[in-house]
Parts: sequence; structure tokens; C-alpha cells
Amino acid sequence: MSITVDLTPQELTTAAMVGVRRRITMIARAESDGEANPFTLDECPFEGAIIGAMAEFVVARAFNLFWADGVGKRNAIDVGGLIEVRARRIGGCGLDLGIRAHDKLNLPFVLVHADIPHFTMVGWLYGRDAWEIGAPTKKDWLRFVPAQLPPLRDMTELLNELNLWHRGEPRQASEAA
Repeated sequence: MSITVDLTPQELTTAAMVGVRRRITMIARAESDGEANPFTLDECPFEGAIIGAMAEFVVARAFNLFWADGVGKRNAIDVGGLIEVRARRIGGCGLDLGIRAHDKLNLPFVLVHADIPHFTMVGWLYGRDAWEIGAPTKKDWLRFVPAQLPPLRDMTELLNELNLWHRGEPRQASEAA
């Protein structure tokens, strides 16, 4: 089962501003290597940061987990200290789950498809499983897993895996407000 969440204009703005702040922080630190985001491969590096922040917001909202909206904390876990998030834009260059060799492979990675303001959590895998089954790319540190069930696991399995049922069912953004 996938989970779809629609964000309000205010929620989109909140998450977008985090994405902008993250990208500006990277530029200020001279962390940008001049290449596009390896997951979106889009020409606009701000887009990947903004959509990524929106996807984190969506996962936090759906699972009722804290979102620290961290800026400048490269090693922080995306949502609730439990979940890493990967976002892909509908109409972009691909929809598969991207995984890097240096990612936190012991954590679950949720794949979110973004068609703003609609976001769909397609499925998830532990990073180690995604790395093991992911298709190699020209970059030896980057692999992609097809955006389908299987190999991705159903989102309800993630609730069981993380024992989140006591927090309630995943919610639509409109139900959480």
C-alpha cells in the first residue's frame, strides 16, 4: 500500500524554505561540487533540496514523527531519528529509489514521488537491502532500486517494523492539522 499526502500552501512554503536554507548553507560551505543532485539529476540544485525537504515533511506528517528540518547537519537522520527519505519528482529524470555507499544503510529509506502538492510514499527498504539489490550506475557509489512493490516493501510494513502503530494510522496532511 502506498500512502498519498497532499500538502497545503502553508506546508509547502514551510518545507520549501527549509530546502532553500539547506542549499544556501551548502553553497556557503563550498560543498557544492558543481554537479546536479545525484538523485534528481536536475539542472537546478535548489529543486532537489526543496523537494527533498517537502518529502521529509510528508513522511513526518504521515507517521506523526518529529521533523527537525535540519539545516547544516549533514549526518542528521531525516525524520524522527528513525527514517531516511528519498524524493523523486514526477516528470523528472527517474522515479527509482537512490542509495549511496556512504548512506546510513542500517536505516529504512522511504521513496516519495512528488507531484506538488501531491506526494506519494511508494515503498521502502532498509539501506543495506537497497544497496545489495540496487542497479549499479556509472558512479560506483550510487545505485537505484526500481520504484515498485516488490522489490520495495509496503508502507504498512514500515509501521510494523518501527512499532509505530501505537501512534495511530498514517494520516493525510489535512487530518493532522
